[in-house]
Amino acid sequence: YVGRLEPLQGVDILLRAVAQLEQGDSVKALIVGGALEDDPEMERLKSLSQELGISSLVRFLGRLDQRELPTYYNAADICVVPSYYESFGLVALEAMACGTPVITARLPAIDEVIRDGENGFLFEAGDVTDLRHRIVGLFRDRASLQAVGEAARSTAIEHDWERVLPVLLEEIERFAGPST
Repeated sequence: YVGRLEPLQGVDILLRAVAQLEQGDSVKALIVGGALEDDPEMERLKSLSQELGISSLVRFLGRLDQRELPTYYNAADICVVPSYYESFGLVALEAMACGTPVITARLPAIDEVIRDGENGFLFEAGDVTDLRHRIVGLFRDRASLQAVGEAARSTAIEHDWERVLPVLLEEIERFAGPST
């Protein structure tokens, strides 16, 4: 997981899904974001991981410099975006650019980029069991994991600034009217 730490981001859903995994699934969760000290949400999530008995499976890394993120995306088998709301889903696109499969909550902005089962996976927002099934499915089907990662990278390339900016400017002009 990469992002802000606040309840709306649904990191607790990810932690609960990790707690439901079988011992043999050997999953580790890295949580990137938030302050390591004096952050009430960080403390809540750490306490939750202890309550769920998964503190040995979860590492809270705090905020990282943007330049460090590709290293973590590339090292991850999957990136989970469990949010209840996303305005666009930049984290998902960043992970996809690294060829990392994304499992994300089914949200309006996200499903414009993620094609379920093709270049990523969608689960019902807030549904711990659905998220767990997606995680287990990917770890048990390494060929699918690789194929989805390759499709994810291709999708991300389609969203580079050279391609997106003209479309964005066209939309802005359409709503704002022609410039004078």
